[in-house]
Amino acid sequence: LYLKKRRNVLDQIHSGHFGINKCLEKARQMVWWPGLTEDVKRTVENCTDCLKHRVNITEPLRPSPIPNRPWEIEGADLFVFERQTYLCMQDYFSKFIEMVTLKSMSTETLKHAYWTIFSRQGIPTTVRCDNGTALVSREMQIFAKELGFSIVTSSPHFPQSNGQAERGVEI
Repeated sequence: LYLKKRRNVLDQIHSGHFGINKCLEKARQMVWWPGLTEDVKRTVENCTDCLKHRVNITEPLRPSPIPNRPWEIEGADLFVFERQTYLCMQDYFSKFIEMVTLKSMSTETLKHAYWTIFSRQGIPTTVRCDNGTALVSREMQIFAKELGFSIVTSSPHFPQSNGQAERGVEI
């Protein structure tokens, strides 16, 4: 095919905005020219519509800071097991887990649970958690400020970034 016609053929092949493999399969049924595979790959990879609507399922790796002592950094997560709500806190240094049964999901109940754990282990520097309403409420932010620790949240669509607490819940 002439070079001018190749562009039109590539646009037709990719008109459904399918991925590289589907477009290559379609192209091989219709045409062939030297470098067809590379041309199809380049067309799909540089499609502005595909780039704009592509779902990026990975986040850049940002390693968690390594704590210097036990209970310096804690991961917190809420979970329900057999109709009972629990707070799971896991120490990033020792991997030790503390669980507290919660009577409700209110901020007051959560503050009491934090205080129960802190009275045994000490107040951490940082508590890492997901974006759960009770975990990041204004009252919890004030509570954290009063006690001198920070609350660091994970990305809303990427709870794995609070992997320590998520792993604690799996256990």
